[in-house]
Amino acid sequence: MANIDADLILQVNRSHLERVERFLRSHYTSLGDASVLVGAPRIEFLATKRKTASKSCSLIYLRVDDCNAFMEHLSANHRFVLQGVNKYYVMAGERSIVRGGFPPSSNGGDILDEEKHCTSHTLLKLMQKLRRDDEHNKSVRARVGVFPMKLQSNVVKNLSALMDAKCIPEDVLDVVPTGQTHTMSIVEIDARTYLVGIATGSPPPIEKTNTTNDICRAFHKLSEAIQRYHRHQHNPSFPLPKAAGCGKRKCPKPMIAVDCGSAPGGWTKCLIEETACDEVYSIDPGEMDESIASLPNVHHMKMKGAEAIPKLRSILAQKDELVSLWVSDMCVHEVPQQVDTFLLAFREGLFRPDAAFVLTIKCGGVGHTSKRFDALAEAEANRLQKDAGAYGVRIMHLFNNRLGERTICGYVK
Repeated sequence: MANIDADLILQVNRSHLERVERFLRSHYTSLGDASVLVGAPRIEFLATKRKTASKSCSLIYLRVDDCNAFMEHLSANHRFVLQGVNKYYVMAGERSIVRGGFPPSSNGGDILDEEKHCTSHTLLKLMQKLRRDDEHNKSVRARVGVFPMKLQSNVVKNLSALMDAKCIPEDVLDVVPTGQTHTMSIVEIDARTYLVGIATGSPPPIEKTNTTNDICRAFHKLSEAIQRYHRHQHNPSFPLPKAAGCGKRKCPKPMIAVDCGSAPGGWTKCLIEETACDEVYSIDPGEMDESIASLPNVHHMKMKGAEAIPKLRSILAQKDELVSLWVSDMCVHEVPQQVDTFLLAFREGLFRPDAAFVLTIKCGGVGHTSKRFDALAEAEANRLQKDAGAYGVRIMHLFNNRLGERTICGYVK
């Protein structure tokens, strides 16, 4: 089994498995895009396991030179990927294959039965060997992580009971929730077969996107789309993230963005905070969050897109301005409606040359598969290319997209 050679095992949401695998292969393996591999730690894919003992989780087995460096790089540069990653298990260091199970002990009374609790005895022997082999390890305090999680309690209780039964002092060997010297990872790789790794120290935590101050989670959908698209396209007309230094651009006219289907304001907030756009016209008959609607550079057009487009054309014509960026995550009942609204704006002449767009294609429907969703998004991308001369078109299944959503980014001539 190739998975027994893994240095790192990722526990991912089953719905995100293909997205995580596809992204990691393109950004961290030798087969990836050379333009995004500079300075990135290299990994090797060993295997994926879609169906596991957990109904909602899958596993990805990787060979990595430095597990901590890889996770730190992923968190610092592609934090949106962590939307699909629940936990990770470091298998570098002392490791072993353990077979058996983790039955609950009867108040610790039968824990010395090595035949019944063979797996717990094996784990204890690994900890003892670790202490013997390294003269600097006067004390081994291990924090334990188990997959599947339902076994966590039995593993910890059995190990603690076994140490107590053998009268092992806590300052020699112990299982602890914090203040650990080592991290013990136990992952079920097959029925009653576990890969165990004991690594020194504490791996860096998974730092997912902070949503505390966001109006809605959709904020991160647009943020991820802009970040990922910008890294693959370098058209100077794209409203680059402010962090890229775009605030220093020399432009005689303000950069105008349109957020169609904007309520309650998550995407508008993202445009204001993370892009070089100067003004945003937010189109939606619904209410906008007051903290966004009250901003002086946000103009809420409280109506549907089809009604707002001719009015917006008139407003911009009076100012001799055109739209640089059109984004839309509006709720639609039919797949083509998102692109239909965009093409209406295009035919009305709202866009400046090389204007950018970000559109969420909503492919919801009972019985549709991921391949079907991909095909529907591809058809909409073809319409954009045919009817609006779209170029640089990229279809993405974002980590912040729902299963039946795809995001299309590009430019129009």
